[in-house]
Amino acid sequence: MKKFLLGVIFIVFSQSLFAQMKYLEDKDYTILSNPLPLQKSGEKEVLEFFSYSCSHCARLNPHLTRWINEKKPKDVGFYHIPALGGGWNFVGRVKLTADKLGLGEDFDQAYFDAMHKDRQRKLLGDKEAAFEIIQNFAKVDITEIEKAWNSLAVKNNMQKAAKLWNQSGASGVPALIVNGKYKVGNKSPEELLNVIEFLLATTKP
Repeated sequence: MKKFLLGVIFIVFSQSLFAQMKYLEDKDYTILSNPLPLQKSGEKEVLEFFSYSCSHCARLNPHLTRWINEKKPKDVGFYHIPALGGGWNFVGRVKLTADKLGLGEDFDQAYFDAMHKDRQRKLLGDKEAAFEIIQNFAKVDITEIEKAWNSLAVKNNMQKAAKLWNQSGASGVPALIVNGKYKVGNKSPEELLNVIEFLLATTKP
């Protein structure tokens, strides 16, 4: 009986150890030297830095959306934050303007599709073209879009996003940060989501 119990304990311990070693620091994820503040204190979270101009982000987005809607634990927050700097600033402002207007992940997919499937390259930096896609999607007046674009809220959120992006130390997108500390990137969508689930299960905010 004692041998049986020791065997069970060994199996359970081995399984636990295997789970902890499934993904490894510096191989599958990195730990930020300067952790990001949580978007909501005490809440587990996944934060994605992305850009509409990034083809890798466009390929990842449907997988992320499906995961958010079907598999994300209810106690985990998910936040899309535009990476900013250089050519990313314009499309980052488009994202934050869309957020100000209350548009959701369906708009993100629409903008990705227009840029990367329909090859509407004007959407990289042409305000009139960007406003047109927002207007067609949201059925709102151009003056409302202009008001949101120039709003203090969008300007403040641009500053906050830039601060988070710079603090993260990330150099490319998509970059996903789990619980403010663990950065995952440069993987297939399936493997990336597997690592995220592993980190959510084994780490705390």
